[in-house]
Amino acid sequence: MQRKLFYTFFFSLAISTLLQAQGIASFTDKFGRFYVFDRGIIQTLEPRQVTNVQLGGDYLVYVDALSQVMYYRNGKKQILNYMPQIELYKPTRYFMVSVEGGVLKVIADDKKRDLALGANIAYAYGDSIVAFLDFDRFLKIYYHNSIYEATNEPVSEFKASDNSIAYITEGENFYLVFNGETTLLDNAPPNAYRLGNNFVVYLNRFNELYVYDAGNTQQLETLPPQSYKAGDNILAYVNNLNGFEVYWNGETTELLPVAPRQYEIFDNTLLYIDERGFLNVFYEGKNHVLETYTPPAFAMFNGIAAYTNLDGKLFAFYEGKKITVSDQIVENFSVQGRVIQYQILNGEARFYYNGQHF
Repeated sequence: MQRKLFYTFFFSLAISTLLQAQGIASFTDKFGRFYVFDRGIIQTLEPRQVTNVQLGGDYLVYVDALSQVMYYRNGKKQILNYMPQIELYKPTRYFMVSVEGGVLKVIADDKKRDLALGANIAYAYGDSIVAFLDFDRFLKIYYHNSIYEATNEPVSEFKASDNSIAYITEGENFYLVFNGETTLLDNAPPNAYRLGNNFVVYLNRFNELYVYDAGNTQQLETLPPQSYKAGDNILAYVNNLNGFEVYWNGETTELLPVAPRQYEIFDNTLLYIDERGFLNVFYEGKNHVLETYTPPAFAMFNGIAAYTNLDGKLFAFYEGKKITVSDQIVENFSVQGRVIQYQILNGEARFYYNGQHF
């Protein structure tokens, strides 16, 4: 899952790596000073411009003016690497994955743990899980601070979500691993699939649309959808008759009789522009019509959709409620986890987090 920023005028999507943060955000002022917002506390981290900022659940990493990779957590910072090799570090919500010197590692609670050793290690990771092919070429999984072997069959492909692993064996069986348990989804590889949290959406070999949701498998369509997008436990798709449908909590509901102008999913939050150009959010089983126009720009996190109106003022759907974030015109804004960071016209940075303005 990544934080998503949309510019609807151009119908383009920019995806940022600042996806996993919860109560932490960062910004750089017009003088190049780098600041962190950490659950209501704002402090200066660097007096000079930094690059390649990446956020985790309660930490961030970046490259400072001396080209060092820095790590910040709980009010303290330390050097991770004296070289600007930020690409070696992959933040998630609960830990950080790194590949240093040919060793696959996780960094959690400021401690490192080696997972595998070797050149060109194949791996996939999510917020709380890492899958990798070890030296013996068997698929191993790191989860809840333990490592175990997922299968002793050769694996041709595998993917990770926040807490699940899907894989296809060389024998062409399709499996899901969740919480240490392995489930056979199909005895033939899918034509395509999307992985959520104990949740898989897939087109089988006949291009029929299926969903596996916490132990239950349903066939949703006998013909392939025109398009589909899946989150942690939600699916939205345009069916072959051009209807727009959402699957949530075991049920499929038609949202529109025609395809939306645009739709996106982050975790379990669906945002879409309907055929009239209205802004909608579907969240926790309920549809909310937020505006009767198409916002010039908007950004998302799970349960959060921030957007500007036609006058440039900032609003948001924040975990079930529509709120006014700023009644002043904003120059820019971002959603960094549960923090909405924005700048007003004088360049001053402000924040909205957990019901409070900072």
